[in-house]
Amino acid sequence: MKRNAKPKASVVLGERTLVRVPLADSRDVAALGQALATLNDVFRDGAVIDAKKNDDLTYLIVTFHTPKKKWIRERVFFARCAEHVSLHPAMLEYTALLNRPARKLGGDLCHGDCHPVGSFAIVPLALRDPRYIGALIEHLRSWDMDHESFHPSLIEELLVRHGIREETLDLLAWRAIESDGQSRENLEQAVRDHGLLAKIEEHGGVEAFVDRALRINRRVNYLPIYVGNAGRALFAGRQADFERWLALFEARGLVFEAGDREPPAAEISDHSVPAWPDEFEEDDDTTP
Repeated sequence: MKRNAKPKASVVLGERTLVRVPLADSRDVAALGQALATLNDVFRDGAVIDAKKNDDLTYLIVTFHTPKKKWIRERVFFARCAEHVSLHPAMLEYTALLNRPARKLGGDLCHGDCHPVGSFAIVPLALRDPRYIGALIEHLRSWDMDHESFHPSLIEELLVRHGIREETLDLLAWRAIESDGQSRENLEQAVRDHGLLAKIEEHGGVEAFVDRALRINRRVNYLPIYVGNAGRALFAGRQADFERWLALFEARGLVFEAGDREPPAAEISDHSVPAWPDEFEEDDDTTP
């Protein structure tokens, strides 16, 4: 390599597309930044992930190769990058670069069976600072939420760390009517353990929360079903409040069928989502 030449990643395309990025020193912020810039260059031109040319692409495996060890995994790399605020913009860019192709591939592009592409970068940012929750929502839109893995635990952990505030209210509003999967469990636990309904009142009331949810929502199909499910999670034992919830959406043009109006349970569930495993923030690698 010529002196001062910009490092380049090697790419092997296939169902398991492999990206190998040179990394001079996994503890040095400048070296981490250089490797991250090299990684972003791989995806910025759109050539590596193209749904039309790589219809069988399922897994994207990124590794970082140091002079003293064969490789460092992507999770550990981004756990170290997250410690440096100066690298956060490039981490956000990496996530954004992967959101578009992930959506084109139907939300099934991942680093492994349980980790959507970009999750190793955006999750530690959102856990550190609620300012990144909006970017997290955009990332989650790129994943098929019918097949969640760590997501319910992540959402609960964000409430534990940041409390219910503007950013986490946006996350819960998105969870309520756009997301599928285990959204009901997250909402029930937020009501039971975090005082969600009282916080909603502090932020303008239920009507304002409905408007927040519709502002954030990108869903078209099955929206009445999800709104009904969310209402039953929010208003267990509160039939009048549940009916008002539906009425607020009806006033904004939504049409419900009889099944969507099934009343909520008499009492809120005591079920809790699994505890957050901290896997995105653990630095269990001794690579120098």
